[in-house]
Amino acid sequence: ARQASLRVAELLRTLHPAAWLVVGTALVQHRRSRAAKRGDLREIRSQVFTDDFHIAIVTTAALPWMTGTAINPLLRAAYLSKAGRSVTLAVPWLHPRDQALVFPGRLRFADPQAQERHIRLWLAERGGVRADFRLRFYPARYDLDRGSILPLGDVTGCFEAGECDVCVLEEPEHLNWYHSGANWRHRFKLVIGVVHTNYLYYARMYAGAATAAVLKRLNEWMCGAYCDRVIKLSGTIQPLPRAVVCNVHGVRSEFLEIGRRAARSHFPPRRAGAYFLGKVLWAKGHRLLID
Repeated sequence: ARQASLRVAELLRTLHPAAWLVVGTALVQHRRSRAAKRGDLREIRSQVFTDDFHIAIVTTAALPWMTGTAINPLLRAAYLSKAGRSVTLAVPWLHPRDQALVFPGRLRFADPQAQERHIRLWLAERGGVRADFRLRFYPARYDLDRGSILPLGDVTGCFEAGECDVCVLEEPEHLNWYHSGANWRHRFKLVIGVVHTNYLYYARMYAGAATAAVLKRLNEWMCGAYCDRVIKLSGTIQPLPRAVVCNVHGVRSEFLEIGRRAARSHFPPRRAGAYFLGKVLWAKGHRLLID
C-alpha cells in the first residue's frame, strides 16, 4: 500500500503540481500525526505503570433515562473512582422539552446541577456506591427519527488539558455520527471505544437493508478514525477496526437475585440451566429468542 501511494504521489507531481502540493502536505501531516500518536501511546504506557493518569468517560445517555448507556458508564466511573483512579464522566444535557421525551413520569430538571444530584442519589441508594468523580454535562438533543440522543458541538472541549490521558467513548460510532470537533485520538493519548448496541439490527428492522449497508460503513469509519482500540460487548455486533469482543459490564447483583428467586419458586428446585432477563421491547431480539 505504501509503494502504491508513492507511485500515485509521483504521478501527481509530474502531471498536476498543484494537486501534488495538496496531497504532499496531507501526507506529511498524516505522517506527523502517526508519529505523535506513537509518542502518546509510549507516554500513556509509562503513566499506567505508575498509576499517574486520568480517565475520561463519555456516554450518550444519562439518568433518569433507565438505559444501558446511562447506567453502565456511570457504574464504570464510580467503581474506577472508588478504586483510586482519577475519573471524569461526561453525559448529555437535554433541554426540558427533550427531557419530556425520554425521562420517566414527571421527572424534569431545570439545570444540570439538579440532574447531577438525582444521578448521585440513585448511585448511592440503588447502585450502592459513593464515589468522588467529576460529572460534566455536554449540550445535546433527542432525535425522534433515530430514537437517540445526539451531541451538539465539540464534546472534546468538555475536558481540561490535565484530563486528556485515557478516554473511554461509550458507543463511539453513535457519538461521532455528527462529530465536528477535534479528533479524539489527537486530543487524548489513548482512546478506547465500547460498542454497546447492534445498530445494524435496528436499521434493518426499521429502515431497510440499504440504510443498514450505509450505516455499516459509517460505523466502520467512525470507529477507525476516532478509536485506538474498540471493545465490542458481543460478537453479534458488526466487524470494526482494531476490535476485540469482551463483556466489560458484568451483571449487577440484583439481576442475579431475580434468578435465585425464580429458581427457588420451582419444585423441585432447578439446579442447572439458564434464564433470560431483558426489557420487554420487541426490538431487543425477542423474535430471535422465540425462534
